[in-house]
Amino acid sequence: MAITVNGKRIYGLTEEDLEYIKAHSEDKAADIAAALGKNYRRVAEVIKAANLRPRYTKTKIAPSDLPAYEADLKNPKLSHAKLAFKWRVTPEAIGSARKRRGLGVWRTNHNTILELRVQGVLDGLDIAYLKQKRIGRWSIDFYLGHGICVDAHGQWAHNKPEVQERDKRKRQELLAAGYKYLAIYEQEFTHPNSITTKLAQFYWASLGSNPSTKYFVNPEAQGCGHKAANGEPPRGQSRAKPPLEEGVETNCKLENELPVEARSPSQRVKI
Repeated sequence: MAITVNGKRIYGLTEEDLEYIKAHSEDKAADIAAALGKNYRRVAEVIKAANLRPRYTKTKIAPSDLPAYEADLKNPKLSHAKLAFKWRVTPEAIGSARKRRGLGVWRTNHNTILELRVQGVLDGLDIAYLKQKRIGRWSIDFYLGHGICVDAHGQWAHNKPEVQERDKRKRQELLAAGYKYLAIYEQEFTHPNSITTKLAQFYWASLGSNPSTKYFVNPEAQGCGHKAANGEPPRGQSRAKPPLEEGVETNCKLENELPVEARSPSQRVKI
């Protein structure tokens, strides 16, 4: 006693059993096997061989969300990574689902989940960037200007020996050409705050400045429209002095215009 399903020979079942399984394919395989009095594994083999259940059920998409999920799959502007992040599945699952449906995606979507996370850190730091900038034969994930390059390296792809060798050549060529280069690795995101600190320090060090000491601000002169000791306005303030309220006087001066002995203790700050 055996049946053939899509070229696969399955023993222990009859054609009547096959018709019952097809009619009740939405039920659990264990329930179907109990109703037929058959082996559970045989029923599961039939369901898989006959492709009675859509493969995307493995991505744990709720039935109520299937219409929106299908619409997203058909949108070529949405990359595999963006859909994977949205639906809490892997990019490989999205790619397989699109391939089975004959759907494509625009090649301009280069973002991976890791790149989206790095992009979020840069946005939080308010650092401008260009994505996928070409420098010679290399593509840079995030170009921050001033020759500053940042790449996001996924753990799976960049663990391959041939990819690691290519990454080494890329780093050496960019550094030799005068660029500043930083690679962010996926495993580093176990501590997201350290990534924020790492990117901020790399960015400011590449510019040759320290954001904590770049500008001198006299705490007693806050709001007086003073300038920093280097002649530049503090960050976030314009060069023009803000208008004073009527009847308010001020004798705010640059810190370096006052003699040392005339400065208050709060003004005696070493720059």
